[in-house]
Parts: sequence; C-alpha cells; structure tokens
Amino acid sequence: MKIIFAAPKFDRATEYSYEWCLELQQYARSLGHELVILNIEDAVKEKVEAALTNHPSACFCFYDHGNESCLWGNDDEHIIDLSNNNLFKNRDVYTMACLSAKKLGADSYLRYKTVFWGSYDLISFTTDALPLFKKALNYGMTLRLDGETDWNNIMDKTLLHDDEVIDEMMGQGKFFAAALMLQNRNARRVWTDKTPPNDQPSDCKFRRLALKLFGQRGWRIPNPLRLLCVSSISPTLQC
Repeated sequence: MKIIFAAPKFDRATEYSYEWCLELQQYARSLGHELVILNIEDAVKEKVEAALTNHPSACFCFYDHGNESCLWGNDDEHIIDLSNNNLFKNRDVYTMACLSAKKLGADSYLRYKTVFWGSYDLISFTTDALPLFKKALNYGMTLRLDGETDWNNIMDKTLLHDDEVIDEMMGQGKFFAAALMLQNRNARRVWTDKTPPNDQPSDCKFRRLALKLFGQRGWRIPNPLRLLCVSSISPTLQC
C-alpha cells in the first residue's frame, strides 16, 4: 500500500502528534509499505497538493490541527480545504485532526467518494497519559497498515480498543484523561458507503436543486458555475 503522511510540527500539541505520526511511519516502513513523507516544513499546501496529484490512489494520513472545513499546514496555511479537497477523490483519508469529519470529511465523501476518518469534535489529551492517548489515536491507522481493508471493521475494533484504554486510565487514577478519551471516542467518525454522513445543508442554489432532484447523488454532480471560474474561490463559497 502507498501512503502519503503529512505531519506539521509548530506548537506544543503538534510536538506530541508529530512523534506519534513518526511511529506510524516507522511501523509502515517495517511492513514494506511505500511511503511519501511530508513532515514539518514539507507539510505545506504546495507539496501536499503535488503529492496527492502525483499519487492519485495513495492513502492520505494527516496529523494534527484542523477545523470543520480544513487541515492546517506547517506554515499556518490550509493544506486542504473545501476548495481543493477534490484531491481526495476516490482515496482513503485518515486524520487525527479536530472537527475534520464535520464539513471537510462529509463534503469529501459526498462529492468525491472519499473514505474519510476523522473527528466530529475537538481531540484532546493530557500529558500525564501520553502513551495511552498515542495508543488510542494511532490504533485505527495501525489496523489499516496491518492489512484490514474494511474501515467499518476498523472503526468497530477501534471503539472497543478505546474502551480498554479508558478502563486503563481509570485504573491508573487518571480520571480527567479518561474523560477526555471518552470524548475523543464518541467523536470518532468514518464516512463510508455503510456509514455515510447525515444529510448536509448547502448554501448553494445549484447544489440545493441537485439534491432535490437527485437526492444524495446530487452532491457528485459538478457545479457548472464552479467549472467556469478561472481563479480560486473562497472556501466559504464552495458548494
């Protein structure tokens, strides 16, 4: 399997998540997977777009910061948002990024058939239980590297593993960490044909008409007005 890894490192949170992603990269390499590594200064929009363009079938794995509609690069700029997530078309995407499943993930699945793993809420962790958070947050991608191809099976196994991690935290008296881990667990999402996102509202008149006429298939009908645009459009105007 070919995997593109992107891991910025520019604040305290990414110092930890970067190390966790490095561990995944090392594990993937040990299993013989083909890797494209975009760490720290390489985790920027231009290089991520080039990697996705040059490797159209590769899985994409991203750590760490995101919001409802974008993933953040090392230069404090979006590397992927609603203006270029067409680069996720027909590929598997695994993110450890806050809120990434909410708009970016849902839009990528609905319009571009992306299998998208992310969070519907904030992802939090405490420094007194870092090994346990790492184990939990890396677990889904670890299963994929091990050869499990069904992302819904991966989710089921990951949620059970989350429960074990929470119990371990409780057993160690790390109750606040356990509460945050429970929040992380409950926010996990994977958008697939078995578990699609709920109906998504749209501010675009064309998209609302397409959805009315064709149902969820309307998300995958190209907007002719967008195709006529020469310059890039603000992500908030995409539909």
